[in-house]
Amino acid sequence: MKKFVKKYLSTIIFVGILIRIIAILISPEIADTKNYHTVGKIFLETGSVYKYTQGFYPYPPVWIYYEAFSVLISKLVHLPFVFIIKIPIVLADIGIIFLLMRILKDKKKILLYVLNPVVIFVSSILGQFDPIVIFFLLLAYISFINKSSIIKTGLLLSASICFKTYAILLFPFFFLNIKNIRNRIIFTIATLIPFLMIILPFIFSDFNSINKTFFTYTGAADYGWLASFKAMSALIGKTSINFSPINYLLPILLTISKYIFIPSYFLLIFWLIRLKKNLLIGINLVFLLFFIIHGGIGTNFLFWVIAFLMLYDSNLVKTYTFFGFPAVIFYVLGQFYEPVLKHYNFLLFKTPTVVNLFYFITTLVFWLYLVGLFFNLLTQKNSKANLGKR
Repeated sequence: MKKFVKKYLSTIIFVGILIRIIAILISPEIADTKNYHTVGKIFLETGSVYKYTQGFYPYPPVWIYYEAFSVLISKLVHLPFVFIIKIPIVLADIGIIFLLMRILKDKKKILLYVLNPVVIFVSSILGQFDPIVIFFLLLAYISFINKSSIIKTGLLLSASICFKTYAILLFPFFFLNIKNIRNRIIFTIATLIPFLMIILPFIFSDFNSINKTFFTYTGAADYGWLASFKAMSALIGKTSINFSPINYLLPILLTISKYIFIPSYFLLIFWLIRLKKNLLIGINLVFLLFFIIHGGIGTNFLFWVIAFLMLYDSNLVKTYTFFGFPAVIFYVLGQFYEPVLKHYNFLLFKTPTVVNLFYFITTLVFWLYLVGLFFNLLTQKNSKANLGKR
């Protein structure tokens, strides 16, 4: 098997890329891409980025311009919006493949990313643009470990933040792994100034909308501890996931989890300083901490950590996918129960009980796995990981 993989590695990678292309050609508009389409139209009609898109667009303004561009191009060339909007997402996903190929010593391990169902589902079917964020974040990491210009590293991290602000959580981990004070100042300026230049005009012109967009957004409880709680409630109430009896409590619980995460995050920074952990471990740990504590975990969030787990220990990607992908499957089945599954004359789908039960089990087991993985990495030595000091 190893000889076969080695001989046909390029062919298998090509097949993985082809699967992504086919997926964007045949997949319909679903929740996320429908939102992109709606936001693009609203922006073209009103010229406002945030005033009329609250609840639809909790991101910095960069991506909205491509949404609007995709609406226009779709009409101009008569191609589906869903195909055009996914092009840079899939290109970033493919870009991550080649970046990982540059770093991994054992090139065969790249297949754990190329053929990863979670990766393909997020980038090519859901169409979430997290691959763009991680692409720039991975470039920033490579720039850092290769001791490239500190300005270049900062600008790449800034590019990541300009697409989705969660990337700013990693700023302290880059910063603390820079020894020279002068370089720390330069890195801070290179990282924050581009983002501030983009976001400040909108803060000054429409602060109320920005405040509602960024500071009140809590995400969706699709995975993690709160998803298990929601699934248990649906089981007891004999309803589908979308009508779980505790749904009215979710905004409160999500807000509470967000405010628990904030001090936990700073405690993690303090602890990593004390343990002198390197950058790669820090990146993995902050993502895992978010998954464990925050209740608002969407499917696209599961994409964040995969490339960095690959660099730390590719075997972890196997277990991460083994526990994570079943949760994705039953989340999707839960979402489609009311509009699709209950209309099929199939014994297992006559009530939502079976789907809810497996959704509860898979999300709970996956969350427990993430807790174990977090503490495992927290106790590991730097020597196992790739470079992350300069």
